[in-house]
Amino acid sequence: MHFKSSHPREIFFISLCKKTAMKVPSRRDNFFRFLIFGSITLIIIPLIVIYSNEGFSNSFFIASVLLMLIAGFILWMWHSTFYEVKENKIFYQSGPIKGKLPIENIQTIQLNKTALVGLKIGMARKGMIIQSTSHNDLYITPSKANIFLKEILKINPNIQVTI
Repeated sequence: MHFKSSHPREIFFISLCKKTAMKVPSRRDNFFRFLIFGSITLIIIPLIVIYSNEGFSNSFFIASVLLMLIAGFILWMWHSTFYEVKENKIFYQSGPIKGKLPIENIQTIQLNKTALVGLKIGMARKGMIIQSTSHNDLYITPSKANIFLKEILKINPNIQVTI
């Protein structure tokens, strides 16, 4: 939808009509880069070994398809992890894992923590652990954590934030 106007009242009305949403990718740290790309390397090495020993055979074909699917799945999660605040909810996705959390149900957010249990939708350490009445703990690592937190607190200022 595209609006053109130069009148101040119309510009104000248009800005009210637009849906506000904030979408940010996951922050990625070197530890997770090492884990992800180290895993992919460990997937590719067996393919090279099988091919050098057997050449192109049925077992090579089956192994390569399976291992490449695993590598593709890992890369899908690496590149598609994001978080979005819209419609008074936090939407999250990492590969095939999708979900939403009503911001009104959030009780506490712990900053600069790494979750050991719960749903981890993050590609870095020292993220946010979100505790709510409707979900188990949710671990996220937004790239613009301060701005993301401010957007959440605009919707629910009663959230207890701990550092």
